[in-house]
Amino acid sequence: MCIGTAPLGLFEPLFFPDYWFPPTLFRLGETTGFDIESLIFSFAVSGLFGVSGKYALKPLADGEKTSRRHRYHKCLLSMPVWLFLGLEGLTNLGRHL
Repeated sequence: MCIGTAPLGLFEPLFFPDYWFPPTLFRLGETTGFDIESLIFSFAVSGLFGVSGKYALKPLADGEKTSRRHRYHKCLLSMPVWLFLGLEGLTNLGRHL
């Protein structure tokens, strides 16, 4: 799966000049329009998705939905939203754009 999707990193020249201009290894991005990092990223992401596809999702039991552990997970999953909103209100980083 990884070897099959790694060539998708070669499509970066479609986005490189207009949207994304990071420093790259051997300055390939500036000279050729694509870089080695895109191939490595495509390879790695497809490997992660390939491994995660082996596990089947199953519904929670009724008793587990109301358990203390499940409420704790909901709290943890909502924390990035509350953190972002709090930092947005306390700082002026996003107002300069």
